[in-house]
Amino acid sequence: MKIELKSLESSLNHAACKIILETKGMFSFEKFVKNYLNVKFEENNHDELTVFPPIFLQEYQLFSHKNVIIDRYGILYDEQNIPIPDALNTYEDIDNYVSDCGMKDFSNVEEIHFEKPPVLFFDHYFYNFGHFLTEAYPRLFLVKDLLKKGHKILLPPKLSNEDKRYDYYQHIQPCLDALGITDKDIIQIPKQGVKLSSLIMPSHVKFREDYVIPAINHLKDYFYEPSFEWKSDKLYISRRDTSLRKITNEEKVEFLLRNYFGFKVIAMSDYSFKEKINIMMRVNTLVSVDSSSLINCIFMNENAQILGLRPKEFGFFNIALTSLFNQKLFLQICKFGTLDTHHFSGHLFVDLAKLFENLLAITNQPKTCKTRIAYLFIKYYSLLTDQLNELNKWRLQKTEDSPFMQKYLRVKRNLNLSGLKKLAKILLKTRN
Repeated sequence: MKIELKSLESSLNHAACKIILETKGMFSFEKFVKNYLNVKFEENNHDELTVFPPIFLQEYQLFSHKNVIIDRYGILYDEQNIPIPDALNTYEDIDNYVSDCGMKDFSNVEEIHFEKPPVLFFDHYFYNFGHFLTEAYPRLFLVKDLLKKGHKILLPPKLSNEDKRYDYYQHIQPCLDALGITDKDIIQIPKQGVKLSSLIMPSHVKFREDYVIPAINHLKDYFYEPSFEWKSDKLYISRRDTSLRKITNEEKVEFLLRNYFGFKVIAMSDYSFKEKINIMMRVNTLVSVDSSSLINCIFMNENAQILGLRPKEFGFFNIALTSLFNQKLFLQICKFGTLDTHHFSGHLFVDLAKLFENLLAITNQPKTCKTRIAYLFIKYYSLLTDQLNELNKWRLQKTEDSPFMQKYLRVKRNLNLSGLKKLAKILLKTRN
């Protein structure tokens, strides 16, 4: 069964795609226990959401496998080195891994025997903060009582300091601590993999409300600190410390968020796991790039408001996740600010006028005379910065005396007018 979305009313302004699309109420997870779900936003002539090839929401069950090999990423292989579908997350994963059959060499893998079969709860997305918390950890939460019966859990190897693919201590170890799991309960998978005579594995529970939410609530209860001090209920999470999907004009975005709307700006890498949870439990409005940064919303309360900045072509993960937690997600489609236009790696350029307009709608600020003046200025400023962004992408490929460079310098001079800068500061510091 596919989700019918034709009856939904989009709040997009078709003329310039300025206004945001609210996805709350887009689908109800209570109604889709065994249904197909894969929703992606697409900006087209009809301003509609489009249903793409489906993902199956699985019923929870415990699988038992015998004579299997596990690689370092949690993928199961049978005795012919063929991936076992039960261990994979989506049909696309199955296709990708089956196409690699015969490519893995497990000739040097050691076989280990245990009195009771160990438990495998993670897959090859474990290294990602968001996927581990919403996919792997809920599966571990479901089987935690097996540890009391003498079963051990399998964990990925602690990689060397040179391998920065994931940070074991940033998001895996805190989840183990919250469940009271210690070293005596753990089997670390060797880097070359391991062969086991028997194994237990909980099925995937991705986007299952009845399993994911209780697991996340347990983390909130365990790490909540009543005396934790946090003064702002509006937060912008920067991705300045990452290599993917940064904001190219982030300094201006932060200036607008801080000085006009009263947002606090942080990078999550500056905080511990416990601090992240306590911060998000005190935030009502979140703005960030649609990425792992936005996944921190799982620790916010119901009806929290979230604005995701994203390219036109991007996945549905956070759309589904915020609906699962009954939060209000708004999307602002952004252009790319660099020549890299891949939806996963390309840096984004944020239209400040659209951002200003969207934030006014989300925060319900009154449209006073000063607000309208500020908006007109920001709209003019955005037109210039948009031109500069497009020109800047190609600047290094041109000579200084070319017509292209003359246009680039002319736009840059307009942006640097001291009078406009002073006006911007006056307007943005005045909130009424």
